[in-house]
Amino acid sequence: MNSHTAANYGLHVEPAPLVHVQGEQAVLWRAPLNAWKSKTKLRGLGPLAPGDLLPAFGSLVPSELVVRHNGRKLELAKDYVVAPEWAAIALVENSEVPDGAEVEVDYAFSLRRLDAWVEHPDGTRELRQGVADLTVPQPPMIEPGERHLANVFVDYAQTAETAELYWILTDDEHGGTLTQPGRIPRTMRKLRAGEPVRIVCWGDSVTIGGDVSSPEFAFPRVFENRLRALYPSAPLTVEQIAVGGSESRNWIEPDKYQHPTRHHECRWERVVEAKPDVVTIEFVNDDQFPTSEFRPRYDEILRRLSAIDAEVILVTPHFTAPGWMAFHSNRDAEIRPYVFDLLALAAERHLAVADVSSRWASLWKQGLPYSTLLKNGLNHPDDRGHQLFADELLQCFK
Repeated sequence: MNSHTAANYGLHVEPAPLVHVQGEQAVLWRAPLNAWKSKTKLRGLGPLAPGDLLPAFGSLVPSELVVRHNGRKLELAKDYVVAPEWAAIALVENSEVPDGAEVEVDYAFSLRRLDAWVEHPDGTRELRQGVADLTVPQPPMIEPGERHLANVFVDYAQTAETAELYWILTDDEHGGTLTQPGRIPRTMRKLRAGEPVRIVCWGDSVTIGGDVSSPEFAFPRVFENRLRALYPSAPLTVEQIAVGGSESRNWIEPDKYQHPTRHHECRWERVVEAKPDVVTIEFVNDDQFPTSEFRPRYDEILRRLSAIDAEVILVTPHFTAPGWMAFHSNRDAEIRPYVFDLLALAAERHLAVADVSSRWASLWKQGLPYSTLLKNGLNHPDDRGHQLFADELLQCFK
């Protein structure tokens, strides 16, 4: 038995509930399934935006899926196919159902839950059930005098035998990172002298604040408000210059690596025109490229920033979905070459680094499976995740 399971400690865990959807209207096409880009996705599993839907990855219960056309129940593989992780469906090529047919879909999806194992002042213990959520469950409140021993993570469709226990091993939220102050000296002199400072947060959808509950909870805004509180006499400007889905190469080499839909926004001139004192660089999308591509590209970025006399803060990326990270669990350590390349570059060039990666890597020691901070279940942090970015950036300004 997995030593991390709640069952190994004799805890009785209720499964997370299922949500049933009846008769959802959809249109089926013969276009092949293509992950989140598939033409037809079940709307109940994620935030719907024009032309896009990122589902709660893995929450669909395939055995509950029923598709009907004109009252007839369609057959899986004969009439349609499904990508259950992405909650996507499509017609097979030789289906008798016409392309673009309107159908009704019944289905069910699982929720997640974080329960808390609590010790009362009299020594008795209780497994207190949390509130289930589609992607980002949080543990229940711990009352004064109680001791929070561990959390139990009930993931999609898990049983009592497989729900994992996460001990509360530390309450030090900030320990163990490689974030260091003192590496943006010109900017710090201006802040302490009460002079105007311009900061550009350059990046992708995370810098924009994709899937935060409100724009003010995106990390650049949280960081800005906290920095203003630290240096109230310094006029501050914090500007987000970012494009969702972009990589640094879309900005640096746009002719060679054009953004597929928003290339006109990926203009390096936008950074130059902002006249920044310091630029923070956050590109979780750069973690897919090998070390051989990293150094020439980031040397060019640093050359360009030096040319406009801007200091730099490299931001190590947060963790994305375990499957995307090739992880076996929420406890796995950082393995991305991109992160190690950023840290090595920072050490070699004496650059500031906001080490967000280490914060995410240590969440399990605080009883939190890191994937429960991914609002869309894949790559967008929730409000708490953006707080971690702001925490580490602020450390660079002390």
